[in-house]
Amino acid sequence: MATAAKLGAGIVGAYEIPQRTLPDMALIDVFAQAAHGALADAGLHASQVDGLFMANLPGLVPALLLAEQLGIEPRWSDTTRIGGTAFLAHVHHAVRAIESGACNVALVVYGSLSKSGRVGIGTGGVMDEIADERETAHGATVAARYAMFASRHMHEYGTTPEQLAAPAVAASEWGAMNPQALRQGTVTIADVLASAPVATPLTAGMCCVITDGGGALVVARNDIARDCRAGAVRILGAGEYLAHRDTSSALRFTESAARMSGAAAFRESGLAPRDVDFCMLYDSFTITVLTLLEDLGFCAKGEGGALAASGVLRPGGKLPTNMDGGGLRNNHPGMRGIFLVVETVRQLRGEAGARQVKDAKVGLACGIGGTLDARHGSGTLILGAPA
Repeated sequence: MATAAKLGAGIVGAYEIPQRTLPDMALIDVFAQAAHGALADAGLHASQVDGLFMANLPGLVPALLLAEQLGIEPRWSDTTRIGGTAFLAHVHHAVRAIESGACNVALVVYGSLSKSGRVGIGTGGVMDEIADERETAHGATVAARYAMFASRHMHEYGTTPEQLAAPAVAASEWGAMNPQALRQGTVTIADVLASAPVATPLTAGMCCVITDGGGALVVARNDIARDCRAGAVRILGAGEYLAHRDTSSALRFTESAARMSGAAAFRESGLAPRDVDFCMLYDSFTITVLTLLEDLGFCAKGEGGALAASGVLRPGGKLPTNMDGGGLRNNHPGMRGIFLVVETVRQLRGEAGARQVKDAKVGLACGIGGTLDARHGSGTLILGAPA
């Protein structure tokens, strides 16, 4: 099978709204600002968009509402919603749509007003729509469910609280180089462990921030990409997978769907974890990072804590990870996957400023949507610098 790099499409535009609170904006205007920002970055006009990929705008026909707002009439639309990883899936789907001739220029866009709306993403509800009555009977929050997953990881593999805190330290050092990050300043392991308890063993420092935000990407056919501002970031491999916890599940309790989505992306790219220069990993909680490091093959199962504690994720480390500060320090409006790709594009273009990874040629972005303990999806993209 041909690799995604040969399918004739790449990412030509990327944009992130810089503010972390947007109290005076309507949600559809957040979407529109993000969309226009990505198109301007690409050097394209909205009239050239004939594919629309989006999630989180409410309503019966959200794609139609946004298309009207943007003044476009796409011939392909996709509102796949699989949690925070949806936008990695959207990029994957956009490439396939372009490959098939269904569209030529695809816009992937997201917006959220979680902070302004005072949405308690991790602690304020039980996510009824992805839980059954047995799981909601006692009111377990999302944070509590990730805490249970973390507790099992600690029990099974000997992961320590200090190791669980390590991704937060790395994120703070990267976030300190990002003036847009919500949480500024660096923290130590001791700081993370001493922060307010949320759900044992998770402390506040191990949990993502809550922000408003919006972002967008433009994926275009390669002949169109040649005329774009910065060329095309190459899509070398892509994979996605949905998983659940029941007697038929292919996963152990401490594993994630990234094991399958990552394997598919590596297989398509012809690359291996050793070929990756940096990672953008979903970090709703620090345990998510440890789990993804293991399931993507950067270390053996159970060794994610030791790997993170070794310093490889930090500035100057061998596997720079979440260079924008991640969800732990920078932003998390509720579905953070699009920002993983935005930062990956910046790094591969050499446009990341103080946090730029030297000689970045291959980047991996991996998202998780849903909850690790019960049912979730994962999307993985392996991207290459413009040729």
